Amino acid sequence: PDLQGIRVGITVSKKLGKAVKRNKCKRIIRSLIKSVMPKSQVKALDINIIAKIDFLNTKYISLEEELKSCIKKLNND
Repeated sequence: PDLQGIRVGITVSKKLGKAVKRNKCKRIIRSLIKSVMPKSQVKALDINIIAKIDFLNTKYISLEEELKSCIKKLNND
């Protein structure tokens, strides 16, 4: 199918913690997406972001740089 933009899925396992922690992870990921995506010239993509165990212990700046790096790699493919 022809995609018009980016679709993002967020996966947070129960291994990360109870609902409050999982929801916090999802809020952080949504914030990262909003801050990184408008600045990126990205073709139509489907992206699934999976939060791993150390996600909540990682600084926001590091997460943002990692997301930028991943998107850059996807754009080069």
